[in-house]
Amino acid sequence: MGDPMTMLAAGASLAGAGLKAEGVYEQGKAQASSYQWQAYQAEKDKEIAVAQREFIGAEGTQKMMTDLGNLHAIRAAANTDPMSPTGGALENIQRIDFMNMAGAMATKTAQADADAAAMQYYGAMSQYAEKAGKFGAGVSLFTSIVPSLFSPSFGLGKTGMGSLFPTGAGV
Repeated sequence: MGDPMTMLAAGASLAGAGLKAEGVYEQGKAQASSYQWQAYQAEKDKEIAVAQREFIGAEGTQKMMTDLGNLHAIRAAANTDPMSPTGGALENIQRIDFMNMAGAMATKTAQADADAAAMQYYGAMSQYAEKAGKFGAGVSLFTSIVPSLFSPSFGLGKTGMGSLFPTGAGV
């Protein structure tokens, strides 16, 4: 087929193609690992947002109940009318506090939802990056090997398929 040096060069070329393909594959794996880390971070951020939301709700409810209890106790001790304008104004302040608490809880819920979406996105990107690395490795091998097959030293070069068959073989 060819002299030993040509075959050695072809072997080295194929080995180089394999190393290049391995590099492309490893690059895909590294990118996938990076996306997995980002998905993990998003999951932890979501858990923190959920815990903060629960804390805001529990703390706000406890404060509101304590304040309302104190307000009613003070007004009862002073023998004031529960339906007085002052009592209504004080209870309106408590309603505003409740609305603020609900708004803060809604913000944390939205943050948790955004973190959950990011977690899903990065998980999908991790799978994509790994598949892209495998595909890229295959393409790298193909584009490196196919031109070698058609080189004159391998036998499918300029002379075409005729070089594979001896002259007069009936082809």
